[in-house]
Amino acid sequence: MITDSVKAVGLASFAGEKVLDVWYPDPTDADSDLGHLATVDEARGVEQRPLVTEISDLSAPPADAADAYLRLHLLSHRIHRPHDISVEGIFGVLNNVVWTTE
Repeated sequence: MITDSVKAVGLASFAGEKVLDVWYPDPTDADSDLGHLATVDEARGVEQRPLVTEISDLSAPPADAADAYLRLHLLSHRIHRPHDISVEGIFGVLNNVVWTTE
C-alpha cells in the first residue's frame, strides 16, 4: 500500500452540509480555482462549491465522502493502481443520492 499524501481541489455538491458528490477535474492539483463554478439550485436544495480535500495516508480507509471521491478519481485518472490505495469501507462514507428528472 502507498502511504503518500495527496491534496486536491474539487467541486462538491452539498445538501446542507452533507457532501453528495465531488468532482476533481485534476486530482493532483491543490491550487485550482473553481470558485467561478459555484452555484445554488434552490429547487433541489443543492449548492455546489469548491472543496479542498487532503488525504494524509492513502493506506488508511476513507475518512469521509470527499476523501472517498478523491480516491475514486485517483483510480479513474490512473494516478494510482487498483489495490495500491485503500477503499475499505468506502460505501459506509458515501451518502445515498437519488437522481431525478425534476
